[in-house]
Amino acid sequence: MAGFDKYTCKYYYSHNCRGWVLNYGGVCSECSAKGREKDGDSQVILGTSLMTPWFS
Repeated sequence: MAGFDKYTCKYYYSHNCRGWVLNYGGVCSECSAKGREKDGDSQVILGTSLMTPWFS
C-alpha cells in the first residue's frame, strides 16, 4: 500500500500559513488563491533551450 507524505506550505513561516501540500516546497491552494506566488517571494526558474545548427 503506497502512502503520501504531507508537507507544510511554502509560506508556513513567512505568512503563518497552516496549509498542507503533497510536494516539498509547494504552495497550498489557499496561498495560491490569495496570489502569494506572484509576490516575488517564489524562486524564478528559467528554462534553457538547446540551439542546433540548421543544415540545408
